[in-house]
Amino acid sequence: MKKILFLFLLFTIKQVNAQTWVTISDVNFANWLQANIPSAMNGNQMDITSAAVINRTSIINNSWNIANLNGIQYFTSLH
Repeated sequence: MKKILFLFLLFTIKQVNAQTWVTISDVNFANWLQANIPSAMNGNQMDITSAAVINRTSIINNSWNIANLNGIQYFTSLH
């Protein structure tokens, strides 16, 4: 019984820590994200559960030539 409970808890904890990745289609936006929040990026994939994404309050785009901001909807703390 203890073994079953342990496996259940292990599986549950693993599910809570799961990351959710989305593809950033705009190369320039992906490059900006990699340069500014590298902890949330893996190539052009962004971890939308990252604190760096959830807690970021601003995004400054001066000269990155970003045409598509698909993925910005996951930055829930933007002003």
